[in-house]
Amino acid sequence: MIKQTWNIDEDERNRILNLHESATKNLYLIKEQQQVKIGEKTTTTNKNFELDKKSFPAGLYSINKLGEGKKDLDAKLQEIAQFAQENNGSQVNIQIEVGESKVTNFDNELKKPLDQGELAKLRGQKLQQYLTNYFQGLVESKYLTTMPNIPTPQTNVELGTQKHDYIRGTDNPKDPKYLNDQYVKFIITLSSTKKEDVYGCLVNLTIDVSYYDKKDDQFPCRGGHTCNNAKFQVFLDSTLIGIADLSNSGCRGNSDKNPNSCDRTAKLTVTNEMVQKITSNPKWNQKTLILSTRCISSANCHTSVQEVRIVNGTGDEVYHGCLNPQSARGNTSQKILAVLDKCGKPIQGSIDDKVSPEEIQALADEVKSGDNARVEASKKEFKEKLNTEGVTINPGQSFNIGLASNNFYDVSNIMINNNLVSANITIKKDMMMGFVYNASGDNKWGSVKMIKGDKLKVNFQSLPIKIKEGKLDKFISDGTISKIPNFDGYFVYRPFEYKGTNYNNKIVITPTTEQ
Repeated sequence: MIKQTWNIDEDERNRILNLHESATKNLYLIKEQQQVKIGEKTTTTNKNFELDKKSFPAGLYSINKLGEGKKDLDAKLQEIAQFAQENNGSQVNIQIEVGESKVTNFDNELKKPLDQGELAKLRGQKLQQYLTNYFQGLVESKYLTTMPNIPTPQTNVELGTQKHDYIRGTDNPKDPKYLNDQYVKFIITLSSTKKEDVYGCLVNLTIDVSYYDKKDDQFPCRGGHTCNNAKFQVFLDSTLIGIADLSNSGCRGNSDKNPNSCDRTAKLTVTNEMVQKITSNPKWNQKTLILSTRCISSANCHTSVQEVRIVNGTGDEVYHGCLNPQSARGNTSQKILAVLDKCGKPIQGSIDDKVSPEEIQALADEVKSGDNARVEASKKEFKEKLNTEGVTINPGQSFNIGLASNNFYDVSNIMINNNLVSANITIKKDMMMGFVYNASGDNKWGSVKMIKGDKLKVNFQSLPIKIKEGKLDKFISDGTISKIPNFDGYFVYRPFEYKGTNYNNKIVITPTTEQ
């Protein structure tokens, strides 16, 4: 073998070493700029929000006395349930605060006088019982793994926060101002601690998409907007980072009391999971991100200029201005707001929409394709769970399957286990079944299409009741309850009250009759 040697002069040697050093620096610079995984981070978060106040009629405290307010209460409980499910495994605390006015109290349900503070306590006890039953049902149905903590309710009498004094014989007890003290308020606190990988400068980036009603020369997009069709999905590339609901129709009526009543803002935070999703997408170019929105309100969607403020993970503001989605009213397709660098700062000139229509259409197609795939996969998984685990129906839940066979389905194998009555259902005709959670894969309550031959299991809460035989017959004759075939129990079709206890619809009662 011939051994070759190369004679290199000093200048050439130094040039090669410099090239190697430069290439090595560039390699480390690229890795640093990409900032893939740089460590771990433990965070503890608390989130508080209040439900709308619901007025009780004077002297009443049972849940079914809320009237129209009960629908709003149940709707808010569904929102809390979804919030708890999104943070499953974390401890959710629900503090109930209940109010009564200083007007001389009287129990209009049992027709007897009450001392100061007793009415609010009765309301709190009924609410605590209602919430406990509601969330126990969600835990039993495995929608939640952790039961929320619902401590003893607080009253405005105990807290000393009653707003209006009352002097008997002097003040008018029917004065509307006393309704302000007849409220129900929930304070929900989420406490969670989790360890997560940190993927660089994009983590904890916050994007505020806002509308402010007061005009400002520095922000020409402020002022003059009242609309009920301004709800947007916000994306970084094809990753959904949150919802910005800027709808504020009807806000003018409150402007005298609250000058900011028409303002709307959504603070969206880019999480570590979102960053992993973005950076693992083969289509990410590792240099830029496209910030875009898609209106999801209606066919008459409002798509005017939006105010956007971007703050990086260290708290520094990197952009604050008005961004034009360049979309005519009613356009519900995905529209670009800006091109950002990989750390979330808008690139100079990108706000004038330098991204080609082909690029944004490709992103929109990817989002739509992902949405459709997730929905179909979720529908399939939901159908499988219906047949194996079944669905547990909460008391009062809107659900159009009972425990008696009819033209649309057959009921079989009815049995009771602890406080649940279960049955097997076989669909005989195509039908829409509702009202169930995540039936369409959209994390909302809705209906699911059942096809002839589909099978599922249903579970209803069961409650014992000691009732007079004559009263039981009356409930049967007026259609409040119905005897379940081949089972020692009755299905409740309409809520009723008996001896101070409320029995909601969509439950089973197992009676012991009295003479």
